[in-house]
Amino acid sequence: MDNSLSGNIWTCTCGAWNAKSRTTCGGCEEKEIMANKRPKEEILKILKTIKEDFEMLQDGRWDINYSDGSEVQASLDNVEKVMALVNKNLYK
Repeated sequence: MDNSLSGNIWTCTCGAWNAKSRTTCGGCEEKEIMANKRPKEEILKILKTIKEDFEMLQDGRWDINYSDGSEVQASLDNVEKVMALVNKNLYK
């Protein structure tokens, strides 16, 4: 990364100009995040949460009849997150 400061901006090696406070440009930061991301670990973490939801339903710690719906929505959101991770990481 070329940190040639010119006042309050610098130029990244990809050519993007950035604020002095940033260490990478947005594009390079996204590439770095994706390179270091571990989708399998994130998917397993979310699936564990969904499994716990079903276990609570099964053993009575969570009664869906007395729920305000937010818990169900949170579970559905978790399913959507897993689906997005699978699609994003397997079908680039």
